[in-house]
Amino acid sequence: MISCHIDKNIATLQLSKPSVGNALGADFWKEFPLAIEQLQRDPEVHAVVITGEGKHFCVGIDLKFAQQVFVGQTDEAGRRQRIQEIEAMQDAFQALEKLDVPVIAAIHGACIGAGVELASSADIRLCTQDAVFSVKEIQLGIIPDLGGLQRLPRQLPQGVARELAFTGRNFSAKEALQWHWVNNSFSSEEELYQAAYSMAGQIASYAPRAMQHIKRSLADATINTDHSDMRALIEPQVDECISVDMIEAMQAAQEKRPAKFPKRTIK
Repeated sequence: MISCHIDKNIATLQLSKPSVGNALGADFWKEFPLAIEQLQRDPEVHAVVITGEGKHFCVGIDLKFAQQVFVGQTDEAGRRQRIQEIEAMQDAFQALEKLDVPVIAAIHGACIGAGVELASSADIRLCTQDAVFSVKEIQLGIIPDLGGLQRLPRQLPQGVARELAFTGRNFSAKEALQWHWVNNSFSSEEELYQAAYSMAGQIASYAPRAMQHIKRSLADATINTDHSDMRALIEPQVDECISVDMIEAMQAAQEKRPAKFPKRTIK
């Protein structure tokens, strides 16, 4: 799922499962934390560029994986396993955010759900002009619990972040640029990657220790608060959203009907 190579102090971290739009399945969640750990330890890495192979950057979490992990066993052991899985996912994206070198996300095609939360963990976002984004989780009956609700309100105007989280609607590269969520957009993938590696090359040419402390200073102010807020989302995600609403949302989608979410008291 993940390929990584280093050239001239720049690491390219590529999502490499184009047959499923680089959906984030079991293999991603195993490989990604290991890749980030290796990059953190490697003194030759001064900058990272994240890309997606094929038509899309990332279409979000793999729904088959989500059903396997989050639907089924209803006892306390199953509940505990779900909580641990989400904790590990949160930690994976936060490890990227805490990486001691600048990270550039080069986005093309679709960047959906967990793909947006992955991109929000990068320091800099660039995209093609035809890229499409969505904080889609609400349409699946679940919470964006991998850091998007913490990072996006800092990266976007508050009203925009709330609109996107509440509606799950698609937003365009033009909108993302207008809101300064992406730093720039480009007419082709070739131009996108040329710009990403040019910027990464400039970053990589500077003193690595100074860059490390700049990155830490920019990241550390919010890391601990984000971690606490993200953890607080896990129990309602597991106990309320996944166990009831996600199942209904998926069944409704399969049966091509409006979802009928049960009325109940929110815990």
